[in-house]
Amino acid sequence: MIALSIALALLAQPVSLHGAALPTIVWKTATEVEAEWRRVRETVGNDKKLAAIDEAGLSTWACRDTVELQALTDVGGLQWKDTVRRRSWARPSLARVLISAHATWHLEHPDRSIAVGDVAQAGCGQVDPGVLTRLTSGPEAGRLRAAATPILGIPTIRETVDASTLSDDPRRFEPGDRVMMETRLVADDGQTLLVQLRRYRVVARAAGFEDDVTQLVATGKLVHEVKLDDGLVRQTILASDGKRQVVVVRKNAKRFAWSDVSDVRLGYWLPGRPGVFPGEVRWIRSGDVWQAYELLVEGAHATHMAGRDADLSYAVADADQRFTEVPAAVDLPATWAWFETLVATGKALGTPIDRIIVGPKMQARFLKEIPGAKRSPLFADKIIRLVRGHDDHHHVRLGEPTPEADADALRSLK
Repeated sequence: MIALSIALALLAQPVSLHGAALPTIVWKTATEVEAEWRRVRETVGNDKKLAAIDEAGLSTWACRDTVELQALTDVGGLQWKDTVRRRSWARPSLARVLISAHATWHLEHPDRSIAVGDVAQAGCGQVDPGVLTRLTSGPEAGRLRAAATPILGIPTIRETVDASTLSDDPRRFEPGDRVMMETRLVADDGQTLLVQLRRYRVVARAAGFEDDVTQLVATGKLVHEVKLDDGLVRQTILASDGKRQVVVVRKNAKRFAWSDVSDVRLGYWLPGRPGVFPGEVRWIRSGDVWQAYELLVEGAHATHMAGRDADLSYAVADADQRFTEVPAAVDLPATWAWFETLVATGKALGTPIDRIIVGPKMQARFLKEIPGAKRSPLFADKIIRLVRGHDDHHHVRLGEPTPEADADALRSLK
């Protein structure tokens, strides 16, 4: 027992990598993570929102009760929109419902396809439009620990690659595009490593960016400040109109001079999404040379934080048409059958579907073209909900499962 206590105490200590202290992963339930992020978003005051993230250490939190749905789907089962984002972590109850419902539905519709987009990111938590989160262990974690060096106080790996070497849809890039991969080691419990990856397209420097940033700094409001190593400070400044934000890393916290600045991030501000950075353009200085970067957008959600939410395509005959807004590509009867199977499966397993969100065009088509749709429990019981932005996919939310339901689902998935 003494040896075990010592081992646990050691795991609780921050890991040190090349002089940079790496916090320990804080393992929480998915419900706790979701509740804390909701509390932060509801906090009054932009400065208080950002401070609350730091005070709670939310960047180091990770769910301990989710499973990787993508690893559970075999050939012929659920398919995936891509293998890049890997936002495929689900509560066991949701994973069981989706896998079971799809197996039933696919027997009747073997020539139709449904694909999964985003579920939750590794570790749960807020889904940022430019961050890909990973949980890694074993040799890969060891490689990252060995390769990381402190950048702005965080163990980081930066490398620039040709876009043709990435597994993204090639239509996303132009010939000759270069991409800077910034991998940040966020937290470590000695076995598992929590990693955040940002990817930036290397672009030609936009002339005059200094004037825009200088004006924003001069007229905006300082909403957050963090002291870094080497006498540096990172300041988040909100524009006076509340629409944009800039994060500046510099030496002098009081007097703004470009000679003191080494890193600038400029993007939009979303009041209900503290800490995210949509539309980010970044400039990093090396010596006297500035290099400009555009963040690769990976998609963002106000939900999808705790493994109860999943984005799925509508049913199509051509797999290349998944996640399409082309009306003729969607098989409405097959999609409606999927909805009914999904809801029935959730009820049968004791973990009901809370809602299925569709877009306005799709809702109108279901009501017009599916016989009896208006009288169906899917509409009558308000299981199908209308939210804009869902004409190319539907969003499924599972009701909050009990710990016992998740445990039972986990046993059935093994």
